[in-house]
Amino acid sequence: MSRLMIIAVMISVFAVASVHAENPMLIKVDLLKEADIISLRGLGLDIPYVADTYAEVVVYQKDLPELDRVGLTYRVIHEDMVRFYQSRNPLNLDMGGYPTFPEVVDTIDYLHNTYPDIVAERWSIGLSLEGRDLWVFKISDNVDLDEEEPEIFYNSLIHAREPASMIWQLYFAEWLCQNYGSDPVATDIVDNRELFFLLVFNPDGYEYNRQTNPNGGGMWRKNRRNNGDGTYGVDLNRNWGYMWGYDDNGSSPYTWDETYRGTAPFSEPETQVVRDFIISRNFSFIVNAHTYGNLWLYPWGYDYIYTPDHDIFQMIGDSVTALTGYAHGTPWELLYNTNGDANDWQYGEQTEKPLIFCSTPETGSYIDGFWPAPSRIPEINEEMLPVGIYIAQIAGDFRGLVFDYPGGIPETVIPGQMTTFDVIVTGVRDGVPVPGSGQLHYSVDGEPFVTTDMYEVEPNYYEATLPAVDCGSDIDFYLTADEASAGTFSDPSDAPAETYNTFPATAMVLILDDDFETDQGWTVSGDALDGHWERGVPIGGGVRGDPPTDYDGSGNCYLTDNVDGNSDVDDGYTYLTSPTIDLSGAEIAYFYYALWYTNNFGNDPNNDLFKTYVSSDNGANWILAETIGPQTSSGWVEHSLNIGDFVTPTGQIKFRFEASDLYDGSVVEAGIDAVVVKAFECEPMTDVPTLSEWGMIILGLFLLTAGTIAVIRRRKIACCEN
Repeated sequence: MSRLMIIAVMISVFAVASVHAENPMLIKVDLLKEADIISLRGLGLDIPYVADTYAEVVVYQKDLPELDRVGLTYRVIHEDMVRFYQSRNPLNLDMGGYPTFPEVVDTIDYLHNTYPDIVAERWSIGLSLEGRDLWVFKISDNVDLDEEEPEIFYNSLIHAREPASMIWQLYFAEWLCQNYGSDPVATDIVDNRELFFLLVFNPDGYEYNRQTNPNGGGMWRKNRRNNGDGTYGVDLNRNWGYMWGYDDNGSSPYTWDETYRGTAPFSEPETQVVRDFIISRNFSFIVNAHTYGNLWLYPWGYDYIYTPDHDIFQMIGDSVTALTGYAHGTPWELLYNTNGDANDWQYGEQTEKPLIFCSTPETGSYIDGFWPAPSRIPEINEEMLPVGIYIAQIAGDFRGLVFDYPGGIPETVIPGQMTTFDVIVTGVRDGVPVPGSGQLHYSVDGEPFVTTDMYEVEPNYYEATLPAVDCGSDIDFYLTADEASAGTFSDPSDAPAETYNTFPATAMVLILDDDFETDQGWTVSGDALDGHWERGVPIGGGVRGDPPTDYDGSGNCYLTDNVDGNSDVDDGYTYLTSPTIDLSGAEIAYFYYALWYTNNFGNDPNNDLFKTYVSSDNGANWILAETIGPQTSSGWVEHSLNIGDFVTPTGQIKFRFEASDLYDGSVVEAGIDAVVVKAFECEPMTDVPTLSEWGMIILGLFLLTAGTIAVIRRRKIACCEN
């Protein structure tokens, strides 16, 4: 038996070791439904590109049965990725037309020898696993002095198969040198910044690709760590210390996977020496260059949440998009979640070093792939040059603005009358708002936006005035103001793609106001084995993500399994369905509720979804109104839905909340509280208003309590068909 076990282990190790003996293929996996991307992520495959309806995935033959097992459909794009990339190099140029590691070193030496006044001699910040130097060089005036100037760190080739990430940074360094003293932009950057470059982060992997495929196209990604089981390599962009190993979706614990994170945070000498180098400096911005996808990524990657500086990251992303056309966002918004990556550590670790802003360009389109054709190199260089310049210019000055609304943003307006609300603009991160720069931008019924100056009551305290609109119209609007050095800021931050929205109303009727202190007829159903909805005062204490209290302070709420300890949903669905609500005759109706939802605990986190449905026929048919997730941050969050966006208001309206546990090992906790349904009436205003008796009473109350009602902030997101 022992000999058989040894043979079995040897066969298993041989199978794993031989995984990379073949060249990988590129396939296109169809994403036909929400569960497809979740299933794909769970396989631990190499996913370099994700679109709306498909993902490009690097696989080997042994991976295809797993795709079949989970029911994913796919087609092969390139049977042999290495051969495909080499076919785009008809002249058989060394390394596919990209510099080899020794050639990169020679180029650095050439820059230093030719421009010694602004290019420092290269120095090694440490050795790779196989003993190769990680060479850094600096560009600045007074290059041998450490001046009080913003510092920027450009690095590339942390993944060994991505030479296009290196080539544009080398070109940017050459452009600075060649244009210093003649071009005012280059001169200003060199005179007022200190720029550091690490062009080959992973020299062992890059050299391995040269050894196996000297004409380019090599697909080795990781470093060359011998994992002791027949496999090689740790993904250096999953080996950083912040949230290392947070889950097995954003990185892999399996040595043979392309996203294998290593045995511990900073287990690899390459990440250790770069970490120490970063701590030794005072970088204000780091560019971690990758390929491909025409993307600009920023933290957080480890979880489905935003950083406290999300507005600043978005502002930078907006500028990069304007320069390149790249889409910008967090990894989980544009690709998938990651953990243990460079961005999250550089921004998130603030004990050994200050906060550093950082981003990852994924250079090149899906057509370029990992090894763009040699003819594309000049185009990529020119495409990315403005990005290198822009980051150097803004580094060290990330001042921003925030917008506050003391009386709230109007949820409704009185038809035929202008509506005024207060706006206060303040600075963050030493931001200085420019007095008198506040503007309101509004669009009525989809017409082009009109820009008006807000009235300044006192410096940076404004009154914004919306125009008069009649019943049946609505207004989309956003606000802007200038910061003294960083330019214009918007609220919402990505306006005009996202705006605030309001509409005219002359009366509001409160149809339902349920804090769950009494039973108003909600029902529970579903096939989950455990964890069904129940009403009560939360007693779980917040263990494993359940709500520790209700939302509105009344005491009760609905939550999934109100017990202390194991209170999550297990193996199936649980539904919470409202009583029938009469909205017959309502012109406009809104549904408000507070939601607590977490799925970030257990062995398979960040997969399940929470859904809200509406029915206009007493539950015979359901329309999906909102999907939450994958989402992992705990806390009560207010939600609102315009019922008319989904169904025609009738006398048989119902709402249904769905919580589900569809994956082994996941922990799903949900809560619902403060459910409100409001109906709004809109009648044209005349000299003597003609409202129903109840309408006049409610309108009077509405006007008296406008400050309270107005605090609800409704945003409208513009979208287009793909």
